[in-house]
Amino acid sequence: MAWGKMGSDTLNSSGKTLEVLNPTEGFIQGISTTISSSGSITPYMMLNMNSGNSGIYSFRYDKGTSYPDTVSNSQSAGIYFQNGNGGNYNTPQFNIFTIFNIDSEETLMFANTVNQQAAGATVPVRTVIAAKMTTGASFDRVRYFNNASGSFGSGSNMVLLGDIITKVVDGAVFYEKDTNKEYILNNGVWSKL
Repeated sequence: MAWGKMGSDTLNSSGKTLEVLNPTEGFIQGISTTISSSGSITPYMMLNMNSGNSGIYSFRYDKGTSYPDTVSNSQSAGIYFQNGNGGNYNTPQFNIFTIFNIDSEETLMFANTVNQQAAGATVPVRTVIAAKMTTGASFDRVRYFNNASGSFGSGSNMVLLGDIITKVVDGAVFYEKDTNKEYILNNGVWSKL
């Protein structure tokens, strides 16, 4: 499977939202890092700007012994990227997530997060999240936002990679280092040079 960059967003100053528009259908791999600049951070992910649509998000998260297998059904605000030991936090967080985005199917997501929790010689908190959006339609944006009073700091970012690369045009050449072979794209078919 080949992955291509679909988009990214990086904050140049403090802000509450990271957003990537127009992801393609298929598998989406995402990475986000947030740096708190001030106040409380309660991170959520929303697909398609569906805030207020009653009950379209369902998710569960597991943080080991602190909050084992916690379920949240019929949420409207988005998918909660649980952080710290519950509640708000103001330390860096790193997320890796995979989303299955196919029209007429429920959107499924799996995520792993790590949160610093506290400075110094403390153990970071890890969380596993499984989620779905039940609208049955593919989405046109991924939005990671703070639902509390604080802001993400400058340098916070999100990158989306997709398995369907739509921007490769005929005549493109692919060089495979492992085999030292070149391929050219012609009418949507890769051929060895």
